[in-house]
Amino acid sequence: KSRGDKRALESYTATPGRLPGADYPLDIYQIDHTPVDAEIVDEEHRLPIGRPWITVAIDCYSRMVAGFAILLEPPSALSVGLAITHAIMPKEEWLAKRGIDQSWPIYGRPKSIHADNGADFRCEAVTRGCQNHRMDIAWRPVKKAHWGGHIERLLGTIATKLKTLPGATFSNPKERGQYESGREAQLTLSELERWVANELLGKYHNVKHAALDTTPMRRFEEGIHGTATRPGRGLPPRPMDGRTLLIDFLPAEMRTVQPTGLTLDNVRYYAPALTRWVGARDDKKRKMQFRVHRDPRAISPVFFYDPERKEYIDVPYADLSLPVISLG
Repeated sequence: KSRGDKRALESYTATPGRLPGADYPLDIYQIDHTPVDAEIVDEEHRLPIGRPWITVAIDCYSRMVAGFAILLEPPSALSVGLAITHAIMPKEEWLAKRGIDQSWPIYGRPKSIHADNGADFRCEAVTRGCQNHRMDIAWRPVKKAHWGGHIERLLGTIATKLKTLPGATFSNPKERGQYESGREAQLTLSELERWVANELLGKYHNVKHAALDTTPMRRFEEGIHGTATRPGRGLPPRPMDGRTLLIDFLPAEMRTVQPTGLTLDNVRYYAPALTRWVGARDDKKRKMQFRVHRDPRAISPVFFYDPERKEYIDVPYADLSLPVISLG
């Protein structure tokens, strides 16, 4: 280490397969993103629209995938929030809507989430969301790549599988050769989502993992229900309010409530529930500011946090004739 020899340091530094603190399911999740090495097509004309990103959360005890999100936009607080929400919520309804006949029993709030130092993880929205739901968040120490080893290996496995899809872009021009990714692209975003889910739930979860000497599914079930020699942690409380969970992770801005409602980026929003807060002042006679969350995929409604009711209120456009568009 004193010589600065990275290879020597790595050779003599212990990097065990078992992550300290990951003694049961839901103890530690690792989360990260990777670009999808395949182009997708739009739903209407089935023309190529680009490469999406996938954000994945893995349970470090069992190596089971806890949740994921696929978006065309680069990694952001939104993709992190979607993946965490998906990881925490029960999956039965999600699977049924997509016609996926697979078992995905993992749900519940993890004790800790480990992520890298990217701005999308260290932002206020993600920090606030984790705090609101009593989850610790830890960021990877600088120059400690093995610290996120579980999620890195999983993303590598997913990337290898994605290269078999029509429209694959491969890792580099030499690997791609004469293959025209855009012309060969066939899957829409929703179809890619179903394909990824079936790969993870049907194969990855049910094939023996080298580091575990069992399958992620079996490891998870033993960690929850116990074995003949070791008690399990038991089933976690079943979350029900996915809406509040996701909104907590959305980007937010502070705003005063005017007689005309709320204004964000020169767009006005109004709902009768705002009337109580028009011109409101705090104990020191200062104008009160309120937290307003917005989903970049659809900028109406916005979500106004009412401090008395302690809940989010949907606030649509003041002019209801305006079209609902994305922030981009």
